[in-house]
Amino acid sequence: GTVVSGQSGPPRQTATVRGLVTLQCGDAALSSGKGSVKWSRERRGAAMEDILTSVKGRNTKHIEDRQRRFGSQADGALSILQVRSSDSGRYLCNGIPAVDLVVTPEGTRGEDQERGSSDGERGGGEERTTALITAQPATTGAKQRKGKKE
Repeated sequence: GTVVSGQSGPPRQTATVRGLVTLQCGDAALSSGKGSVKWSRERRGAAMEDILTSVKGRNTKHIEDRQRRFGSQADGALSILQVRSSDSGRYLCNGIPAVDLVVTPEGTRGEDQERGSSDGERGGGEERTTALITAQPATTGAKQRKGKKE
């Protein structure tokens, strides 16, 4: 994602829905942890929640993470797999604001289709659209090109 440094607060970083993002813990926050890193986040309208603590490479999760989307790296960075729009918010490393994460939709085409399907009834949280997959036979074009070469 893109990191943009703001005048006040931590840098802003963008991530795409269903993508991967790595959030860096600042040097001051790393040194204050003395070998341990604790990631937490603030979201609008919600209390601060602890995500995970990493001590010498061993992670302790503080949130329910059945899909194992959250993990820490050797340098203390927090990685988030299969990013969701609900992951937007301010992330703190050892209590120090590290990143303001802004999650953007996959793309306009997928966004429009998802918006259309979620306006009506929601099918158990399933957000995948199969309309994007189209199969086209590849053999017809290849045969025509061979004939024209000679």
